[in-house]
Amino acid sequence: MSDRGLAYKSIDQITTTTATAVSGDYQVFFDSSADKWVKQDSALYAPQALDATDTITAAEHANRILYCTTAATLTWTLPTPSGTGNWYLFLQGILATGDKVIKCASTTATALIGSVTFSDGDAAQGTGEGFKPAATSDVITMNATTTGGILGDWIKVTDVATEVWFVEGQLSTAAGSNPATPFSST
Repeated sequence: MSDRGLAYKSIDQITTTTATAVSGDYQVFFDSSADKWVKQDSALYAPQALDATDTITAAEHANRILYCTTAATLTWTLPTPSGTGNWYLFLQGILATGDKVIKCASTTATALIGSVTFSDGDAAQGTGEGFKPAATSDVITMNATTTGGILGDWIKVTDVATEVWFVEGQLSTAAGSNPATPFSST
């Protein structure tokens, strides 16, 4: 048996825990590209503050909640999708006063597919709308009025294939505003 107690015959024999990960804890996963088991620091999966304009990278941002508490305009540029399965969830943690822009790095062939749903700030509870990106859409803009950006709004993009992002999300409009598509083309 190793000094860490990982002398199991089967993955099913490893016990589970509901304890919160702390610095120094690791998760074990199988890296199929390297054909071996590897460990990764659990802190890499904790929500991450995203309060500045930034270029999003797999190494720093993949498979994490990216939590924004900045009201001002920010732009986040996604990596070029290649079918990794990595996802990036952008969560608005404050009412925005400026645009929150998520844009594709490549404007030549990148496709956004999927849809987002809206809750209208003026509509009766349980009513809403949805929007799909156009074939040429490569930008998502939440403007804090008609296209989302309200506290608790979220957009998740998943790298599903070469040059293809799958988009899903729940957005809200401010009172007095009607939902409009957050998708556009550069």
